[in-house]
Amino acid sequence: MSSVRAPKDEDEEVRARVLAMMGRGQSVAEVIEQITGETPDDDLIDLVTARLRAASEDDEALDLAAFLSEHESWMQEWQ
Repeated sequence: MSSVRAPKDEDEEVRARVLAMMGRGQSVAEVIEQITGETPDDDLIDLVTARLRAASEDDEALDLAAFLSEHESWMQEWQ
């Protein structure tokens, strides 16, 4: 399981952004691309970001790989 979570507070978010700028972290887009093998569009990045925020508010981790797989299946059904 690839559990990820949003920063718990503003200080943690700032630390994460600094680490990312130093090349020691990954953006949401980079993580999505690593899992799916495809460059995500802005809508998917926004969706994942919102889901991460919701998981953070509920104080839970998100299995991002499973979420992306379910999202892809749902999108295939609507095409």
